[in-house]
Amino acid sequence: MKNPVELMLPVGTREMFYAAVHNGADAVYFGVPHWNARGRTEDFSFDDVREMIRYARLRGVRTFLAMNILIFEREIEKLPEFLEAVIQLEPDAFIIQDVGLARMVKAIAPAQEIHASTQMTIASAEALRMAQKLGFQRCVLARELSISQIQSIHSETSLELEVFVHGALCVSYSGQCLTSENFGGRSANRGQCAQSCRLPYHLFVDGIEKDLHGKTYLFSPRDLCAIPTLDKLREIGVSAFKVEGRLKSPEYVAAVASAYRSQIDTGHISSAEQDAIETLFSRGLYTGWLEGVNHQALVEGSFSNHHGQYLGTVVDIDRHYILVKSKLKPLLGDGILFEPAEKGNSAGARLYGVEQSPEGLILQFGMDFDTRKVEPGMKVFRNDSPTLEKELQASGRKTVAVPTVFTAAPQVKKAFEQTEDYKRLTAMKVILSDICPLMYMNNPQCRNMPVITNSNKLRTYTGARYQTDDEILRILSKGAKQI
Repeated sequence: MKNPVELMLPVGTREMFYAAVHNGADAVYFGVPHWNARGRTEDFSFDDVREMIRYARLRGVRTFLAMNILIFEREIEKLPEFLEAVIQLEPDAFIIQDVGLARMVKAIAPAQEIHASTQMTIASAEALRMAQKLGFQRCVLARELSISQIQSIHSETSLELEVFVHGALCVSYSGQCLTSENFGGRSANRGQCAQSCRLPYHLFVDGIEKDLHGKTYLFSPRDLCAIPTLDKLREIGVSAFKVEGRLKSPEYVAAVASAYRSQIDTGHISSAEQDAIETLFSRGLYTGWLEGVNHQALVEGSFSNHHGQYLGTVVDIDRHYILVKSKLKPLLGDGILFEPAEKGNSAGARLYGVEQSPEGLILQFGMDFDTRKVEPGMKVFRNDSPTLEKELQASGRKTVAVPTVFTAAPQVKKAFEQTEDYKRLTAMKVILSDICPLMYMNNPQCRNMPVITNSNKLRTYTGARYQTDDEILRILSKGAKQI
């Protein structure tokens, strides 16, 4: 039997939140208001956070609040009051970088779960022992570790280990790059990274410039995709798989969640799921450092922006079509990008027609696209797909069954079973029980299961929320509708 593992998705907007919850996430993480390392994401209000935590918990999804920043001295005075307020929202855990912040959270709420952020650069058993002494229950390991290194570390700790499995990679140890601050005064730690690694550079050796043959993006890594290594990561005891991307789109979150959910549950993903994760955002997918160090494979060098799914190469150009050697078939309306093999300008347009021939794909474009911009040997990518995005948008609005236990006195339960509300709730996989709610409080298996009761005395406890029966009917009715 495979080890259980948690799939965690990023949330930067409400739409991303719904996309993650409805496409297979076991947990989601998002920034707390003001204090988080993604300053360009939507700044959620306390009411937003409270509602998202409640919505996720009713669906068995855990919520982690990211405070993965270093606290400035001028901010310390206001921090305790803020922490008291945000802890009362009952997140499942905080993701923390600052050691002082970790101590402060534990001082205010000793039972609050805290996770060590990847920005702590934990890459050794010694660092894990330090984190454990500070009260951390889980560590998000540095992305620069290989599977063998992770396995070695795991053998020396009882802490849960979390590993990034998908998304953008930093050229430095995560969060430790200072070029953005030095070049433009923008703090990467506060989510304002200028992404200096994504810029083109010239290379000089002994004062003489070298011809890089179009590979001028010397510090821009390809994107991480650990799908080929997930089974091995589970085998060595990794507790959680984390996806990067709080600045990405809801469609990206839906596609990645669906693909990784399939890989975890069935051991493989479909060709459609593979197409989606490549098309929606990709600088070229690679296993990063997980399979060892290979800098030439990690940094391709010829581009740094989103290119999408690689289709093939240009074979022939006509005034009315372009012939591409490819085994894949894009959809009408897809965005097609033509990239030179070395130096030169790229070109792109929407696909108006596509036909499979013995020689390859025949691609047709609108009259406004000048095919003379395209040359034989150019690489061809699909970097946009309205059809695919529309399908994924729908996945973020589907109805989700809410696993819930409804507790009531025996006579209330019997009467309720005769109502239409009962039929509707049982169809939604709600469990009706006359067992005392206190039994669920003491049952570890119910820690993350919402428990519904008609008792006004028991309102909340760690890991689950109690509601009165009239409230839960309203909540479930709202949750069952399309969002």
